[in-house]
Amino acid sequence: MGKRAMRVDKASHHPVLGPLPVAVSGLLLRDLSAELLGGGYEVRFRAPGQSMHPVIREGDALIVRPVSPEAVRKGDIILYRWPQGVIAHRVVAVDKADGGKNRLLTRGDAAGAPVEAVTPDQVLGKVVAAERKGRRIALYGIRVKVRRLLQPLASRCKQWVLNLRKTSPEPLSM
Repeated sequence: MGKRAMRVDKASHHPVLGPLPVAVSGLLLRDLSAELLGGGYEVRFRAPGQSMHPVIREGDALIVRPVSPEAVRKGDIILYRWPQGVIAHRVVAVDKADGGKNRLLTRGDAAGAPVEAVTPDQVLGKVVAAERKGRRIALYGIRVKVRRLLQPLASRCKQWVLNLRKTSPEPLSM
């Protein structure tokens, strides 16, 4: 566990004024996360996109802890540096590079997301928890694996039914 938790959130809480909106750009979040996680602190921020849907949704609060790149395993969700900011994606493979350092292959859980290669120096931390509407969301385990595997199939079935409805003739009324 980190030294202490530090919140990086869309709203900060002032003891007298209450919640204060804080706009954090992708580059600032990247630099701030790198500094805090590098110092052993935990970071909390809101997920800005849909690339990890259905496990992580836009607006979910993510809790990230420092991790050594050597400790990252297939299936972990990591936060890593990217030129535009930070990305949280799942590790789909760990590849041994020629220099002996691991290269991590990551991808968002959303169907059709491309695979991205991540070097150890890009790794900032491991996403250990997510919160949605005040409830903790499971990120790891058998239920999550089954949901991730069935999501694309359910999506294809839904599309098939919708297409079938469009092409089938209207029933005759008497």
